[in-house]
Amino acid sequence: MNADPAYIYPSSKTKNSVLLYLNSSVLSIEAMKDELIQDFNAKLKSLTSKFSAEYNEISRIRLKYIELIKKIIETSQIIANSTSLADKILCLSTDPALESLLQIPFITQGIELGLSRPESSQNQIAAFQHNTKNLLKINLSNFKETKIELNTKSKANEHIIMCELPDNQIFCYGNWEPVGTTFIIDAENNIIELDDGKPCCSTYATLFEDSIYVFGGWKTKGERSNFAVKFSLQTAEWKDLAPLPISSTAVCSLAADNEIWLSGYNHQKLYSYSIEKNNYQEYIDLALNCNKIICRGDSLSIYVIESGGKIIKSEFDGYNWQLVGNILQFNDVISYYKLYMGSVYFLDYDYVLYAFNLGEKHLDMIKQFN
Repeated sequence: MNADPAYIYPSSKTKNSVLLYLNSSVLSIEAMKDELIQDFNAKLKSLTSKFSAEYNEISRIRLKYIELIKKIIETSQIIANSTSLADKILCLSTDPALESLLQIPFITQGIELGLSRPESSQNQIAAFQHNTKNLLKINLSNFKETKIELNTKSKANEHIIMCELPDNQIFCYGNWEPVGTTFIIDAENNIIELDDGKPCCSTYATLFEDSIYVFGGWKTKGERSNFAVKFSLQTAEWKDLAPLPISSTAVCSLAADNEIWLSGYNHQKLYSYSIEKNNYQEYIDLALNCNKIICRGDSLSIYVIESGGKIIKSEFDGYNWQLVGNILQFNDVISYYKLYMGSVYFLDYDYVLYAFNLGEKHLDMIKQFN
């Protein structure tokens, strides 16, 4: 058979050259592989050392907080026999371990029990002294009082309405006819004057989203009101709402899930006001001519507290109400409600500070102020 003239057979020398080249390439690849493996091992060792240090730091922090928790348990056992809530809070607030633990956000949120109202960075509650320009502030960690004279247009009457706002501000509203004075106290205790609303006093205000809702109160001395209004913090305008089914003073209220739960001194019913539908619905029977408080516990329950009467709890669907305890007597509430360290605080007309303990379901009288 004749050879293909286009094909040239390699010589033995050429074959040897190709083999040498291939062998050289294999050796080079082997060397590169060894270098890559060494580099990888070095980086792996470095990362392992870094992660080990971080793991050790996490373990150290974990042990630290385990010790803190043990300390809190020991402290709790020491104060468990104390019958005074004031003594308990003073003991806890001066314990270094507890102070360190309270710096952890998720633990603080757990203690605060998920209240829906905006959280204040200060542990204070405030109320006006009757017929003065003096604002009484009480530190709930040590129960020390501070009095501040404000630059208001007129003296605040004894039944001014107050509502805590975000950023340590307080909404104030209420006066006799002809108009209702409206202003905000900012974080530096400056007064921001707003448009006057309807004459009203001796009732409560509730913040929901960007509006403040007010129900009932005294229209004049001796004349109860059934009006309901809301004030927009965005537009600084008042708007009338559907009137209350029955006129009443001291209408306590709580906003939750597009509804406002409310009941007044002159009401025998607990009502819910629908923000969406602008109407009311009746629920359970309550005591007539009785001061009341409505406050929130955890995210699934609310409490209706009657002065000198009973505590009623609901799982927040408005139907599964149950009696959970009895309560001592308290007067008209002149402050906003304040959640602090698992209790809801308020000041009554006689400047008595009360705390409703959400865990133990009872009301304590803490201290009377001048």
